[in-house]
Amino acid sequence: YRMQNENTDNSTVYPSYLLSRCTINLYRILILNGVAFYATWCSIAQCLNIAIFLTYVADMNAYTASIISLSILTILILSYWFLDFYYLRSWLIYTYSPYAVLIWALSAVSTNSKDGDLGLKGPTRTFEMVLVILSIVGTVCKIISGIIYACKPKEEELKGQHVEQYSGVGATGTEV
Repeated sequence: YRMQNENTDNSTVYPSYLLSRCTINLYRILILNGVAFYATWCSIAQCLNIAIFLTYVADMNAYTASIISLSILTILILSYWFLDFYYLRSWLIYTYSPYAVLIWALSAVSTNSKDGDLGLKGPTRTFEMVLVILSIVGTVCKIISGIIYACKPKEEELKGQHVEQYSGVGATGTEV
């Protein structure tokens, strides 16, 4: 239990190895993006497994199974966007790898050089290309939102400016 007005030093709250700016940045880049990369890749693989199951075990048409699998992937992408851009914004601000994985995996599907009996055709190809375009748009929006977040003044800076403006005393306690 901590009181709201209590001024505590971060070194008493966090271990010393997490206080380094370098460690924090490495954590954000390697751990957060690594886990997000793996989770995105596993989600895409699961959709592929669903399509394979529906095609070979449930004896469904390959194109119908592909549409079902792409629909599930679309629901996952839209759900992640809701979490990333709205609900869990402060926790997912530094994760960019899911967007790269989506573009990479969906582009790989569309560049299949062997267009045999199971090649993408008709509505399946259109659906897949729409997902590639949506992934690119989502990536651009994520980059723009990251730039806006980085350029936005921090709350502490705004409080300091407010103190200077209305009291005639700077945020450091000196006269202005």
